[in-house]
Amino acid sequence: MTDLTSIGDAAEIINRGTTPVGKLKVAVCRQMKELAKISCPKTIELVNKWFGAYQSNLIMNDLNEFPEIQVKYLRDFIEKNEVQLKNVVMEAEYVYERKPLADKYEKYLVRYIDLLSDENKEESARVVDQEWYPIQPCLDVVRAKKNRLAEAVLVRRDAEYLKAI
Repeated sequence: MTDLTSIGDAAEIINRGTTPVGKLKVAVCRQMKELAKISCPKTIELVNKWFGAYQSNLIMNDLNEFPEIQVKYLRDFIEKNEVQLKNVVMEAEYVYERKPLADKYEKYLVRYIDLLSDENKEESARVVDQEWYPIQPCLDVVRAKKNRLAEAVLVRRDAEYLKAI
């Protein structure tokens, strides 16, 4: 099975004239944004099963022009994979091999907070109160978005109680 990391990779496969399955995967890959609009949970399943390496590109690049879909996709992705995300992020401090994957997941979490701060400040404050959301990167984002409620939660988590008030 060929993993697609970008639409450019997909186009390259078509140009090489690969198998019918490869061409089908490319066609599906090109419509991924439309599929995400229809059903984020089903798109997550599809990407996980057939397009593993493409997940990161879809989340961090291809959905950028559709923030309302991107936030929904990230919400569904995080909820579906919460245990794994939490374990990887928390273990990365102690298990060096987990660091690259934890960095990728932290980018997803920070992007989610960025989008959520625009959509629902109260919800973003509730979300960042979870111990596995990275404090400093999220703090930078919520400060830039002037999301004072989430900022107070993160400052409190960072043990700066007086500043949180």
